[in-house]
Formats: sequence, structure tokens, C-alpha cells
Amino acid sequence: MKFYSYILVLLLVGCAAGSTTSADRTTNSEELARIISSVTEGTLVMEMEWAYPVGGSQINLIGTPNHLTFKDGTVTAALPYFGERHAGTIYTRDGGVQFKGVPKELEIKENVKKGTQVIEFDIREQGELYDVRIMFYDNLTCSVYVVSTQRESIQYDGRVVRSKE
Repeated sequence: MKFYSYILVLLLVGCAAGSTTSADRTTNSEELARIISSVTEGTLVMEMEWAYPVGGSQINLIGTPNHLTFKDGTVTAALPYFGERHAGTIYTRDGGVQFKGVPKELEIKENVKKGTQVIEFDIREQGELYDVRIMFYDNLTCSVYVVSTQRESIQYDGRVVRSKE
């Protein structure tokens, strides 16, 4: 009986240690709103730490140069790509997800239930159309979903490294 009591105590302590509350978050929604406003009014730089290709396992990107940057109304990306191309030729030297330009159909939304801010836009680079969705979380991390007309989709997880108004 002591053995079962010991296991029950371990389970309860483990569950309590894993739970978080909104007070545990490192930033608040005001900080996140300020960061989101820098998409159109300043500079926002994100670096990806993980890539999740379709049908593959996660790939660690720490130490691999990459970024997704909003600056003065222009978005620039240099992200490594892992996956299959559907059609076309690779125009970039390394075959990564690379684009630079003014985003089309830029939308900024807030999901109050999940505590996230979402940015969605389309951008075309050398005949390839990218549909990009970025979800920002209160702890200054983000998830980037890239859907392309010529490649399998890919997800990246990363963090905001710089934001200036």
C-alpha cells in the first residue's frame, strides 16, 4: 500500500509542477501588441529554432543562420527548407524559403482565447507564391507556417529576437 501511495504522490507533484498560469508568462499582452505594431511601423526580427517538414521529424536550426524580418513595410525571409518540390526550378542558390518584398493581403488578428496574435500575408518571389501565417505567443515565441505553390508546406518554431518601434 505504501508503494501505491508513493506513486500517487509523485504523480500529483509532477502534474502540479507542469501546470502554468497566466501569471507565469514572461510578457504580457501589451508587450505582444507593441511587437505586432512594429510589423508596419518599425522593425521585427524573428529567428527560427526548429523546422517541421511534412512527413519528417523535427530539425534543430539553432546555429543555422536564418531570419524572418519585417522592416518599414517590407518582409524578408531566409529560411532553410527541408522537403519536396512539386514543380519548377530552384531559383535560389541554396533552395531555401527566400523572399523579399511588400506583403500582399497583410492581416493582423488576435485570438483572445489562445492568447495569440496572428499575422497572415502572401508574397511572390520569382514565380513562387508563398502563403505565410505567423502565430505569436505571450512568451515572445512564434510559429511560422509556409505554404508554397511549388513545395510541400513547412512549419518553423522560433522566437522574436528584436523589435523596435
